[in-house]
Amino acid sequence: MNKVVSKNGVYGDLTVIGLAYIKNSRSFWRCVCSCGEEVVRRSDSLKDSACCPKCKGRRQSARLTTHGETKTKLYQEWQGIKRRCYSPKDSMYHLYGGRGIKMCDQWKNSYEAFKEDVSKLQHFGEPHMTLDRIDNNGDYEPSNVRWATWKEQGNNRRNNRKLTLNNETHTLSEWSEILNMNFNTLSHRYRQGWSDEAILTTPIKQPKGEVKA
Repeated sequence: MNKVVSKNGVYGDLTVIGLAYIKNSRSFWRCVCSCGEEVVRRSDSLKDSACCPKCKGRRQSARLTTHGETKTKLYQEWQGIKRRCYSPKDSMYHLYGGRGIKMCDQWKNSYEAFKEDVSKLQHFGEPHMTLDRIDNNGDYEPSNVRWATWKEQGNNRRNNRKLTLNNETHTLSEWSEILNMNFNTLSHRYRQGWSDEAILTTPIKQPKGEVKA
């Protein structure tokens, strides 16, 4: 259906200055861009974001080079999060977007907004730190992220086994360090169905002939 265009109408950066010709029952209009370039546009291509090819190219280039950080670690992290949340082809999608994890709109639509927020967090820029969600079931948003080591992130995984003793809760690996007990032994007790208290308080038997220091 041929779109009706008002004479001297304004569409984005284009101003219609007259009818150029009609072809196959479709009207083509002479337009002038805000930069002075003249173009001919079909009725259905005139919209609020319309502009000439030169202006369109400049805008696309500006969007890609505004921050000049496409090769930085932080920019790659931002892109990686978006892939995990929105690209079913990503190998990690099933653990993120596949189970409803999203990135808040302001971060999804703007790397600059993402950088501004995460650069204010503690440990930003420190070696071996990556962005981690505090609530593993929550979205990527300012109130739910922190900079953490891989070990801290590992302890925050949703499938980690957590035990509670004296109102204190930690993962098995954390309890192993706190109590200086063998992780494999604690893990075996867990799989055997022991109670949290029994897993964490039962002394580990020493091999025959070995004297405990």
